[in-house]
Amino acid sequence: MISRWESEQSGESTVVPSTTPDITTTVCGACGSQVSGLNGRYACGVCGWVNNWAEGHSRLPSAEEDPDAPKS
Repeated sequence: MISRWESEQSGESTVVPSTTPDITTTVCGACGSQVSGLNGRYACGVCGWVNNWAEGHSRLPSAEEDPDAPKS
């Protein structure tokens, strides 16, 4: 038996943006191996090739947005 939980909504639907990174796959620009990365940022474990950070699919967080950044 499958039961479904119906959430209580106040009439307005709220869309929460996804903060989970997408796993993406491409071909290495140097050796042709298949590489996977997060949000379009890749590093090849075979030859060491990495794509430019600006080629990613999303904006990188600033230092102020990084919860692990050292506090000065």
